[in-house]
Amino acid sequence: MAILEEEKPCMVPTVTEGTLKTPMLSAMQVKKGLKRKEVTYLATLKKERDGGSGEPMPKEIEGVLDEFKDVMPPELPKRLPLRREEYHKIELEPGAKPPAMGPYRMAPPELE
Repeated sequence: MAILEEEKPCMVPTVTEGTLKTPMLSAMQVKKGLKRKEVTYLATLKKERDGGSGEPMPKEIEGVLDEFKDVMPPELPKRLPLRREEYHKIELEPGAKPPAMGPYRMAPPELE
């Protein structure tokens, strides 16, 4: 289980037995609760795979990982790198028009 306190994640290993009969909230229910300024706690559970008992890695993926092992560390860092002084951005051409595309479609409940 991961607990996020002041943007610092803390991983807590847990052991579950059987199935939980806890009601689940939808994203919209959580959003409404947050709008009403209700005290809200969110938790997600993720099954951890046993080391080595999963499916074997395809040879193509092994080849790519071996080829780029200098840029892909075996273990990811625990936190993000420090902010940099220079932020990169895409400069747009003056007078350029955006592509003629319709907006993304959303379900009616998501529009609220």
